[in-house]
Amino acid sequence: MSENESPPENQPAPDPSPDQQPDQEKPLSADGYVSFLMHNIKNPDGFFDNQYRKFKLFGMIHIGALFGLIALSSWFQRIGSLGSRGWRFEFLLNGIKFGLSFLIPLIIALFVLKWYSEKSGEGKSLEFFIEKLGGALTAACALIVIALPLALLDITIHNWFRGAGLVFIYLAIFLTSYLYAAPRKLQVAALFTLGYYFAYRLIWLLM
Repeated sequence: MSENESPPENQPAPDPSPDQQPDQEKPLSADGYVSFLMHNIKNPDGFFDNQYRKFKLFGMIHIGALFGLIALSSWFQRIGSLGSRGWRFEFLLNGIKFGLSFLIPLIIALFVLKWYSEKSGEGKSLEFFIEKLGGALTAACALIVIALPLALLDITIHNWFRGAGLVFIYLAIFLTSYLYAAPRKLQVAALFTLGYYFAYRLIWLLM
């Protein structure tokens, strides 16, 4: 630019890049949830990277939905096997207890993962772990959803889907631990998974 030229005035500032956008959570909407699911299903390798995509709300939905689905699956199993004549309120209460025995350790695990991440220098936030763990629970939720109508109809293979869904909860804990809290440390990730299992068993026993 020569000395006689003056800088342009009233030039609009360029739009910020996606990484420079304000730190704002994705709004709770059907489109946002579909985007969250598509990230999980169509490109899981891309979703489970070190980027926080601000899907915390949808991760929380999956964690809460898992509690409800586990409770319903236990209740539906009793109804399907005994029929309406054998229904008792105790079955619903047991289903809620069963769901809580998985939910409470999940919530504890989120805080423990965050603590270990900070201790090991990874420095991941609680929101980050909610997003990633919630995403990792997608398969568990889907399998238990499939099991529900099969349980009501007393079709034996409902136990296959329900059991597979519960296994995927442990896989979600292992995946989140191995990728983010203790990257590439199999022993630590295995201990987190084992700790979750014993916490679930202890809480179920105490209830």
